[in-house]
Parts: sequence; structure tokens; C-alpha cells
Amino acid sequence: MHRAYLAIDADTLPGKSDSELLGELAGRLPFALEPAQRTAWIYQIRHLREIAGDLVGACFFMEFLIPRMGRRADLVIILNGIVFVVEYKVGASQFDRASLEQVYGYGLDLKNFHESSHSLPIIPILVATESERQGTQTVYWGDDFLARAVRSSGPDLSRTILEIGARFDFDPIDPNSWVLGRYRPTPTIIEAAQALYGGHQVEDISRSESGAENLSRTSDYVTRAIETAKNSKQKVICFVTGVPGSGKTLAGLNLATSRQRTHNT
Repeated sequence: MHRAYLAIDADTLPGKSDSELLGELAGRLPFALEPAQRTAWIYQIRHLREIAGDLVGACFFMEFLIPRMGRRADLVIILNGIVFVVEYKVGASQFDRASLEQVYGYGLDLKNFHESSHSLPIIPILVATESERQGTQTVYWGDDFLARAVRSSGPDLSRTILEIGARFDFDPIDPNSWVLGRYRPTPTIIEAAQALYGGHQVEDISRSESGAENLSRTSDYVTRAIETAKNSKQKVICFVTGVPGSGKTLAGLNLATSRQRTHNT
């Protein structure tokens, strides 16, 4: 699976025709190209040409995969040591809350689950193509250097990116190394269960910050509680808590499958 449908730098872009770029994007689709998607890509390709002349040294990734959300970010721009995640709303005149949360969610996903993005500054940008031009954008960084979403009308996007880049002094990012970083999301319980019943181990697809010892102790304790309740004909409720990625889903699935195997033997 390709991480992005199209990867190209600002220097190479002028040597590609619009039809070549559109063909490369369409060639990655697992289904027929819908007219609405074609229209959106044509706009984005045209806009990419407009901003590329200003963003010297930038690398662009169109339709960048966000696996945990099952979606693709419209555009990722690597420049001035910053990862800019761009979402286009073609025809929109307002920056609605759902769209701002969508692009912020892409940034959050990269920050937490894309290994080469963990320590990098990430700025989500929402482009509403029919909105008024935006003034100078204030960047509100989180403690993990994931910023709140900033806004753009489209024509002001390159200026916004350059202004933000000039305010900070981050180490350069190698786009080739960045895009090859492993993507290791914690699966949902449904995804993990599907993998289990597909003949795989949960450990193969799970990202867990807990060690094997902690998981074993948790599983053993809950197993004893289940057996005690079963023998005494009582009901018990076990609450397993932990930070995201600590292995709660893994512990639960291990318990479920181990007890299933016990009852099947």
C-alpha cells in the first residue's frame, strides 16, 4: 500500500503536466475515479503549482494515508522543519467546527502513531476555498508541538506557511526518511479481533507501551476473578485502566481467546 498517492518536490513539479499528475493520483485509486474527486484533484493540482513557486525546497505528499481513521489527508507539506497537514474544503466559505476537528485529527494521528512524526512540529491547516483571505496566523502549540488548526483561503496558503516557518528555528526534516516511518496505531477491539480470527497474533498488530510482565499479571488477576465468580456463582466486574496504548485491548483479547481455547478443549 502506498503511503501517499503522489509524492513530489517543488523543484520537480514544473516538469510534470497536470494530466500526468492527475493520472498518477487516479492510478492509485482502488475504484473508479468519481467526477467530484476529479474536480477536487484538478483544483488541488492547480493550487499546488501556485504555491510551489513560493515554497522553495518543499516536498508535497497528496492523499497521505491516515490508517487509523481510514482516510487520507489531502496534502502534507514538509518545509522549514515543520509538517503541515492540509485539508481542502472546495467551495466552502466558512471554517466549520467539524472540518477544523477533522484536520486536527489528522495531525493528532500523525503525532501519536506515525513514528517519524512523534518528535516533529505539526501544524494542521484548513483551506476553505471561498472564504475571505486570512491575516497573519497565530500558532498555538500544544505541549507535544502539535498546533491547533490554522486557516487559509487558498491563495494565502504559501504566505501563511512562509510566515510561520520564519518565526521558528526547527531542524530540517528529510522527507524520504519521514515518509518511510512506521505507522503503528493501536487497533480497535474489532480490528484486533478480526486479526486474531484471521490466524494472526494480536501482538503483531498492536502498539503496547506495557511490558509483557504487566500484561500477564493483569490477565492472571482477571482470570482468577472469573474462576472465583464462576465457582461461587457470583457476578464480578473488573475495571482495567491505563493510558492510551498501554495494552488494555490486548489484555482483554488475550483473556477472551485463552478462555475460548480452554472451553474448546
